[in-house]
Amino acid sequence: MDIQTKQKDIASYVGRLLRDSFGRGPQAAYVTLGETHAIIFLREFMSSIEEHLLEDKGPEAVHELRESMMKTIIPEVKRYVESTTGIELNELFYDWNMERRSGVIIGLKPESYQKAGENSEPIEKEYPNKQKLEQVIRETSNKAERVPDDVSSVQVNNRTTLIVRTGILVPIEKRLIALGYDNVLKIAKRELEKELFMEEDLFTELLGAKVEDIFIDWNFEKDKSTIIIVTTPSK
Repeated sequence: MDIQTKQKDIASYVGRLLRDSFGRGPQAAYVTLGETHAIIFLREFMSSIEEHLLEDKGPEAVHELRESMMKTIIPEVKRYVESTTGIELNELFYDWNMERRSGVIIGLKPESYQKAGENSEPIEKEYPNKQKLEQVIRETSNKAERVPDDVSSVQVNNRTTLIVRTGILVPIEKRLIALGYDNVLKIAKRELEKELFMEEDLFTELLGAKVEDIFIDWNFEKDKSTIIIVTTPSK
């Protein structure tokens, strides 16, 4: 099975899985497979119940519902991607843009962030303004919590940049997680960080295109965070 067939197969499976779980699946799903990652983009994904929740309670309520649902869905996504590609994924992340009805699911192998600065593998080559972008991530992260212990980035394609941060949590956040407030903390951190990243349009000049979407997620247990930046298509 070639890579295009695998990508279409995974997209179809994830679309069906979300439809079965939420009552309505995404209008479209797109998959990008690399040697160290699998990224699944979702478009026009919002169930009828979530539409009512969004209108009545706001995006935080929908985020909370999806956090609960994705805990059962993510292991199925991981199993299917691994069986289809033969790539073992160590961690999976996900996030949503409620306004655009878009979303992303990210599966990573360790190499995607541990060696992102090296040139030994094609996916990890340098790209324009890589160091500047990673510095912006460090500085903006410091405004929200602290400077990460490590920031690595990979330009997946001409519209998508993947950033992975490690060592991002501060002591008060770790205490909140230990007390069981991880879902609330994740919602609050997403809202704050997206505001900071978007307020001055930090990435347009560095990436050479206007930012269309930013997705952020955390693995609190391993103190890691992913950021996906999606830019508009080139004219």
